[in-house]
Amino acid sequence: MNALTRTIVVGLICLILLGVVGYELYFIKGADTAVRSATEKADEQIGNDSRARSIVYLQNNSVEELKIADEAILTKEELVTFVESLENMGREIGLSVTISSIVKEGNKVSTSTPEVVRVAVDAKGPWEESIHFINLLENLPHKIYIDKLDFTTDAGEWRSSTIVRVTTYPEK
Repeated sequence: MNALTRTIVVGLICLILLGVVGYELYFIKGADTAVRSATEKADEQIGNDSRARSIVYLQNNSVEELKIADEAILTKEELVTFVESLENMGREIGLSVTISSIVKEGNKVSTSTPEVVRVAVDAKGPWEESIHFINLLENLPHKIYIDKLDFTTDAGEWRSSTIVRVTTYPEK
């Protein structure tokens, strides 16, 4: 073989090797794209699984917090029970309790929106029990506001007039 033939053969071998390397690089690029896509899907699934585990964990470990929040919400159906509990609470500690008015404010037509209700509570009795009654009101599980609180005395008997504001919701 002469030098020219040898150069041509070596050149052809180099071209063939270069073609094979180019083909392999193209194949590797395609495989890399497929691997990248699969990795992104796996990362997304891991993220979804992680979020799902977090939600389940929060649901399982938030029972007490959910119970407290549920007790703080007063539905429209529970309003009568709430008013009765105010009366009974005062009577249990020795006060004479009457509900002088219940006024619903706002949209009285819609039953699907929250309503603000003001309950006027009058209580008569000794000073210690009157103060204790206000303390009990402040510590109710429901979210309430005391809009007005007046104390008067007549012949040693104390009278408290309290307006309690509470929001009722259609349902829990």
